[in-house]
Amino acid sequence: MSTLSRVIFDIDTTPPTVPLSVTATALSTSTIRSTWSASTDTGGSGLAGYRVFRSTTLAGTYTQIGTDLSTASLTFDDTSLSAGQQRFYKVLAFDGNANASALSAAANATTQSGSGTFDFYIGPN
Repeated sequence: MSTLSRVIFDIDTTPPTVPLSVTATALSTSTIRSTWSASTDTGGSGLAGYRVFRSTTLAGTYTQIGTDLSTASLTFDDTSLSAGQQRFYKVLAFDGNANASALSAAANATTQSGSGTFDFYIGPN
């Protein structure tokens, strides 16, 4: 007589929550910083990280920039820009079973123009 065993595997198909509170802030003529609030994952495999996407227009095509970020990373500095460039950013979260959230709402910023004024004083020698 044989014994039949039943094994049940719970496969995680639940994506993490969408990152919220996404913002973009120009730090300089070449850098925009994106920030967001942490996502959660209830599917069982655990939150694994984030991906940041960029576009030149709000309704444009968003492509991933940089590498996958860890769960501890809630900011990303885009340092590949030039003065006066506007960029739009979205973020998604992914879990340990490769489930990904939808993209977040977009945030945008324009790098600083770099056309600051300078005051000079030429006094007597």
